[in-house]
Amino acid sequence: RGSRYQVYVLVYDSRDTRVSANGEMFATELRWLRDRVIGPKKDLTIVGHSMGAIVSRHALNVLTRDHADGIDRFGKVRLVAVDPPMHGYPGLGDHGFLGALNGIFSGVVPAGYMDMRAESDFFRGNHKGVRGVMDQPLPGNVRFEPVFAQSGDTALDYTEGELAALPDKLVSLYRDGVPVTGSTQFMNFFNGIRTSAPYFDLQIAMRGMKDDGVLDAEHVRRALLQAFPRFPGDHTTVVNSPELLDYLESRH
Repeated sequence: RGSRYQVYVLVYDSRDTRVSANGEMFATELRWLRDRVIGPKKDLTIVGHSMGAIVSRHALNVLTRDHADGIDRFGKVRLVAVDPPMHGYPGLGDHGFLGALNGIFSGVVPAGYMDMRAESDFFRGNHKGVRGVMDQPLPGNVRFEPVFAQSGDTALDYTEGELAALPDKLVSLYRDGVPVTGSTQFMNFFNGIRTSAPYFDLQIAMRGMKDDGVLDAEHVRRALLQAFPRFPGDHTTVVNSPELLDYLESRH
């Protein structure tokens, strides 16, 4: 859409390479792009769709944890995550008896799926103190912006399935101080929302609703829609939505 942008495309192996490894390789590619092409302290926008959004988020997490050659050597970095499966998918965990079974099945399950299990260390964090992919706080120069498709259930949002309970849980949190709890998939999704840039404005909106006496699930749902828009199309076709392209350009 015009000559204002220089586009680079990342091609990665989504079947035979784990998401965590792809994210680490993408972090390396981003360092190379910074040093050899765009230069230090230059701004960067990343658009990641589906698993690509999770790969991109992990790359930013890796750069955030790298204090020697990390995210602070970039300018403003924006990641627009298009219909990201932030909840993760069903599957066994990585520890105990179930972890042993998981090790057996790993020989027949594509490597690209292994990290996408909601119960995986990749999503939940590990005993070495590394946070889950959606739970890593991001620095001020990074904007993580999840947006969603209006139809389909490949990647759920806050209007679908058990995730539709999010507005009620946020009301309980900001009105009554009740911590947000739920299944592993629910908490993975909430961590993605909580560590995103639009959540800051959502918090302000909810506090204002509380002050005005209108803090209820319907008002919070509308605020979520404003903060995390849903665009026409399903998980595949949403990337062709003109409304999504307008969003990308208008918020640049």
